[in-house]
Amino acid sequence: MAHKGGKPQVLLLRSYSKANVAAIIAGGLRHCDAVDYWQYPPWPSDRIAKLKKLPHTQEAWENLHVNLINSVEELSERLSERYFDLILLTDYDAHLCEHHTLKFFPRLKAQLRIVRYALTKGWQYATAYDRYARAIPFSFKELKRFAPLTAIDLSDPFFLTQKDQKILQASSLYFKRELPFDRFFLYYQNRPAPWSLRRKELLPVLDKVYGIPLGIEDTKYRQLKEQRVATQEIDVLFAGEITNTLRRTGLNLLQTWAAESSWNIVTKSSLSFQDYCDTIARSKITISIAGGGWDCFRHYEAPALGSLPLLNRPTIDAVWWHSMPKEIFFENTFENFRERIERLLEDDALRQRCFNILEHQIEEHMLHSKIIEYIIQTSLDSVSRHRL
Repeated sequence: MAHKGGKPQVLLLRSYSKANVAAIIAGGLRHCDAVDYWQYPPWPSDRIAKLKKLPHTQEAWENLHVNLINSVEELSERLSERYFDLILLTDYDAHLCEHHTLKFFPRLKAQLRIVRYALTKGWQYATAYDRYARAIPFSFKELKRFAPLTAIDLSDPFFLTQKDQKILQASSLYFKRELPFDRFFLYYQNRPAPWSLRRKELLPVLDKVYGIPLGIEDTKYRQLKEQRVATQEIDVLFAGEITNTLRRTGLNLLQTWAAESSWNIVTKSSLSFQDYCDTIARSKITISIAGGGWDCFRHYEAPALGSLPLLNRPTIDAVWWHSMPKEIFFENTFENFRERIERLLEDDALRQRCFNILEHQIEEHMLHSKIIEYIIQTSLDSVSRHRL
């Protein structure tokens, strides 16, 4: 159907099972001029507490209410009109359509939960929660009758839960962060038995999976760029908690070199976000070692602040990072860790060249609006190919 301005019409269905992820995607859509979009369902007002870890909680909450569809009747009407060109879904562990598919006893348990909320938190809260639980009267498979369904997964684990596997099965395409090189490992947590007989069956399903980076929010990136400084007196910075053995090894090596070399090496375990930003901006190189997943916010915050990140080589299929200069990666064995640092500190032109390439890649591909645009365009292109 023809739409105003010729822009694709996109519906974002987002649960609060991973509220921060929903807010990231909503923010990316708000900065993406290539589409018109709507969101559903409304969340109970106390769900804002789920966004408290985000630096701008109120702005994130506002992003989740832009172009909000407020009732299931309005949603059903637009779906029946085939109004949307694409449905985006972010729903960790498949909660959004769960009530629609419940059997008798699970449904009874859900109703008793509503009664308990009414007694403990009041009818207003109970009603809002019940309205959210019943918000989508369709299964994922039924939603695909109205428009192609693309799932977005920004969670840390490289595997899928059993319920997320159902989303993958039902979706037209599935975009995932922390994507393993061997796609079979998406089923690592609960391999279907007998595994050998299921591999051929799973191959066409896994062909629907695309990798995406974690990226950085558009406004945050612009704000961090404004904090860059002209003089960087710190040679190497390590700022982060020791959450794995890779970080511990890197920190131990840096502390040893700090004592025996002329490099100005700074290591910090805990900083306020503003001190963290100020220190990175004053650093030529920022060591950015994997945390909960390989891809982490520091990979993007450092270049935004004007510092070149030095990263351990990707342990996952890190799309768009594969085209980065080899000099910004060191082996996970740390065998060339010192060599990389020495080269980048001795050769200012090389360091600047690597930084320029990285900055360009982030601004062209890794801002959240750019990632959302890539997801939408790839999904629509896939639909067009299947229609031919």
